Amino acid sequence: MRKVSAVTDTADVNGEFTNGNVAQGVPPTILDSAIFNTWQRELVNIVTSSGMDLDPNDDGQILKAINKLLSVAAAVTSVNNKKGAVTLSAADVNAWNKTEADSRFIYKDGDEINWLAVNSMDYIIKRGLQDVVNNERQTNGMRIQGAGNLFVDIYQHERIGQYHFFGIHVANGDAGGWYEFRNDGSFNAGGTVGAGGGNGSKLHPDGNIEGSQWGGYLSNWLNNNISNAQNNAQNWAYQNLVQGVRLSGRTVIRDSSGRIDLPSGCVYTGMSGANYNPDIWAAYSAVQVLINGQWATIGTV
Repeated sequence: MRKVSAVTDTADVNGEFTNGNVAQGVPPTILDSAIFNTWQRELVNIVTSSGMDLDPNDDGQILKAINKLLSVAAAVTSVNNKKGAVTLSAADVNAWNKTEADSRFIYKDGDEINWLAVNSMDYIIKRGLQDVVNNERQTNGMRIQGAGNLFVDIYQHERIGQYHFFGIHVANGDAGGWYEFRNDGSFNAGGTVGAGGGNGSKLHPDGNIEGSQWGGYLSNWLNNNISNAQNNAQNWAYQNLVQGVRLSGRTVIRDSSGRIDLPSGCVYTGMSGANYNPDIWAAYSAVQVLINGQWATIGTV
């Protein structure tokens, strides 16, 4: 519940109403709708929490609601068949008493649980779970509790119909990291797998590899080097391989009644008539290739 000072700055130092004092410059408290809504909600909650519906024609509902709530509280006379001033035991709330708990938990150096001696740790909890949840079953395991929120779970686990694994879960008040040694010989981790310390190589969950051999991520090294190789191959091909072939413009020569040799790299592209006649003609064109951005006439072998 809030005071009137929560909705106006004209309340007094105690957060309460004031009549004000004009002579001393103290303003009277402004009656804002928000404070009336607060009081109404508080009163409505009393009525509705008792199970009654609001009745605009009944001005005695607040009293009825209080009496009803008090009668309900008075009706609770026993807990687990214990009457009067009840003192609950561990069994009343389905819990272990101290003796039962001490047989299940250890918490100091020198304590032992089965084969495992406890040294330099707060406590170890041994569990033997057989419950099947979401098609999974944990057969046995234990927890090593460290300082603060640090703990390590070591356990054998089964994903039914799939595989068994020996698991380790390390956490410090959060989801932490997990590691699985599976019965098929594989190793799986919930995060990055590293080698060589903090600055060594890393295998990331997305399959990327990071290390000094690659100058960072292997994917970046491959992309850069493949791109460079492609550019080098394209440049070499552009400079040395033929990118196009064409015939040059046609040249016409007259019949000279003798042998006609064409220039190197040229071929006949047309001729007409027979025997000697100056009007009889032949035509040829040079065969050209495009290399390194330039057209060149081929040579004759």
